[in-house]
Amino acid sequence: MRRLSLTLALLALVPAATAQTLASGEVRAASPEGEFSRVAGLYALFYIGGERSFACRLFEDKTYRNVRNFIDLACGYREWTDPRDGTTRREPYYDGTIVYHVARNAMLVGGDPLANGLGSPGHFVEDEIRPDLTFDLPGRLAMANLGGRPDTNSGTWFVTASPLPELTGRHTIIGEVVQGLDDVIEITRAPADRAGRPLEEILVERVDIVRILERGVVVRYERSTTRPYNEIEGLPMAARTTDLPIWLRPEGSAAIELPPLPPIYGALGPE
Repeated sequence: MRRLSLTLALLALVPAATAQTLASGEVRAASPEGEFSRVAGLYALFYIGGERSFACRLFEDKTYRNVRNFIDLACGYREWTDPRDGTTRREPYYDGTIVYHVARNAMLVGGDPLANGLGSPGHFVEDEIRPDLTFDLPGRLAMANLGGRPDTNSGTWFVTASPLPELTGRHTIIGEVVQGLDDVIEITRAPADRAGRPLEEILVERVDIVRILERGVVVRYERSTTRPYNEIEGLPMAARTTDLPIWLRPEGSAAIELPPLPPIYGALGPE
């Protein structure tokens, strides 16, 4: 799937990712069929090297602390500590990182600047395990933790390419793939060493956050805003729609006020 097709696909999102399991056990993305509709909600757009991309609908109303942490890191809305050198930064966290682990037809893992599963932005977010969010379907976007320890979600994420029910209850699910599951599956099949590290670098070029409003307008959140973090908390964000492709810009306006982002209560939840 190409960059253009991902952006255009936001105009015709399906409510959930669909897939079919083959007799061989492989999972293949089903071709979208039937009626398409623009589904209001919050989405993350992943742009991966090699002209691959996928979009995830974020569960802002279900796992909001982890969703907000993901947004803050993706957009550069809060300071974070670079695990590579200990410096404090205020910029998009995921840009230029890599997919550092793949399991064929099962999952891909990224979001760690150290690319070994041990890096973090210097803070953790508690788990938000819900009985209505399970790994019974492919295309789940979830947060990894440190060595299986609870409440150690930080920046590392993974996306599943097949049902993995054994992960249910162990990881916080923050979204689902709604476009590009075929690219997710392709990435999991990249040649890798015995530990699952891809033999050739798979670059995460950027992760954009967009919202589809009720009236079908698609807007992108600003990145690396200069406003202090405490001024961002709970307030509507203004998206610079001039950064969007012309066919996504709202008519007669250079910017549009967005609904508030999900609230976040400190690094480890409510005080």
